[in-house]
Amino acid sequence: MSRRDIRFPEWCEFLSGGLAPLIFNFGVELEVTTVLEHVWDAQSLAPGRRPTDHTAKPLPLPATHGTQMEVALVTVGDELLAGDTENTNASWLGRQLAAAGVTVTRVLTVPDDESVIADAVARYHDAFDAVIVTGGIGGTPDDVTKAGVAQAFGRPLVVPDEVRAHLEAKAEQFAADNPETVERYEMELDLDAWASIPEGGQALLTDESFAAGCVVEDVYVLPGIPAELKAMYATVADAFDGARTTETLYTPAPEGALVGYVTTAREQFGVAVGSYPRKDDAPGRVKVTGDDPEAVSEATAWLRERIETV
Repeated sequence: MSRRDIRFPEWCEFLSGGLAPLIFNFGVELEVTTVLEHVWDAQSLAPGRRPTDHTAKPLPLPATHGTQMEVALVTVGDELLAGDTENTNASWLGRQLAAAGVTVTRVLTVPDDESVIADAVARYHDAFDAVIVTGGIGGTPDDVTKAGVAQAFGRPLVVPDEVRAHLEAKAEQFAADNPETVERYEMELDLDAWASIPEGGQALLTDESFAAGCVVEDVYVLPGIPAELKAMYATVADAFDGARTTETLYTPAPEGALVGYVTTAREQFGVAVGSYPRKDDAPGRVKVTGDDPEAVSEATAWLRERIETV
């Protein structure tokens, strides 16, 4: 599909109507390209026509790859789709990741809708080495990003005691530092919403952000406010190293049949090995990652000899 000349005001008009999310290809300029075929039929984008098929089509599984880490960005916010706020977070993250030798393969903007967020995260988690999700992690009713990520993994949201205590102390310090603001305005602070993360996730806390971000497997959930995003990204930037090697095997075997092999491969070859269950018609995955390409290759070959692959 060749690029189409779509006028920005018209584009914003039907995006703000709650239609399916738009996938962009990240480059020097933001442009509508063939990647749209994953979401809408190309003909539905002809001038004067509204999209007719809003069902997201499954993304293809990536081929087993070597040294290039592939990352997808999911930016959340009705204000982004309506054109009220420029998506500077995607641009900034793209530059940081490219400088680290990482390939940004998808940039997707979705509304503040828990089910849409969950669907995007689940599909991208299956297809790429890592997913960065930004925006919608605060304590207001439309901040549903962490709930969407939790839904993608089939986990509940939990409020770790230490995270809540940290944010409570921070709120108290804010009140002490800003007595006039606190006296003038009635502050309704949902500390549980700020502190909540998907069960089993790792909380991310910074001085700049009141709300906790988190890491769930290879999904990184960060704030939408640019200054807060940059500070929190700095705490996980080392995870995005294009020099790392990743190889993936696809298997019809259930996770329970893989535990022994995964554990042995980790210990024997000194690499990280993750197993991910089958979903619908997609096979399960065994992902091997490490700093030594030779060790990753040897571990992958060892696993390939012992588990059923497709």
